[in-house]
Amino acid sequence: MSNQTIPFSLVRIPLVLSGLIYLALGVIFCVLPMFQLMVDIAELPVVVFYIFGIFSILLGIAAIFFAFIVHRPHKAIYIIALVLTVLYIPSAYILFGISMLIFLIRKDVREYYGINV
Repeated sequence: MSNQTIPFSLVRIPLVLSGLIYLALGVIFCVLPMFQLMVDIAELPVVVFYIFGIFSILLGIAAIFFAFIVHRPHKAIYIIALVLTVLYIPSAYILFGISMLIFLIRKDVREYYGINV
């Protein structure tokens, strides 16, 4: 089956956008302890901000990396995309999850990945 008929942008664009949002939040969490007023108000140790920031940055990098390999016809990639979609639907990324779900339930996409459901 030809790659041109499969709309990979339905899954790539949401993954890249969510990755960029994760990266931005990670940078904000890592920079926030520099402003002592905000840290004192939250009454949290500075380490908590750095842990959230690094975790968010890693999530952003992983989402962007996955967006670049989603075009490979492998069942594991389909399953990973399905798991991400299930995680995105009940969260703030619901619009991204809906776009990804539309991509995943298409018959030509399932045939491309070798899923016979």
